[in-house]
Amino acid sequence: MMGVVSEIHFANLTRLSYLDGSGNNLTLKVHDGWIPTFQVRALMLASWQLGPQFPAWLQYQGQLETLDISNIGICNSIPQLFWPKISNLWQLNLSRNQIRGEIQENLRFSLVLLWLT
Repeated sequence: MMGVVSEIHFANLTRLSYLDGSGNNLTLKVHDGWIPTFQVRALMLASWQLGPQFPAWLQYQGQLETLDISNIGICNSIPQLFWPKISNLWQLNLSRNQIRGEIQENLRFSLVLLWLT
């Protein structure tokens, strides 16, 4: 599937808790200050085009348990304000991006599956 998804597509999805759009060739275009109306537990958007900046709207997803944003075209660092928001995370896939920087030291990744390659 190819196409563009915008914030308007999510406007009425206030109870969205699971989204798996992986493997589609979709582009997410939202304005810089977008704050989603939903709190997802599982978000899989592998192979979407979300970059080159780290998606700032992810900082508002405080219920995340699974996050797969592999191969989304990120070419910068992850904002430090993102790390405290992912305390419930069990799976994190950031692979196949060009992410720079460090993972915050005080995170507890003992139970998290983490892909960074």
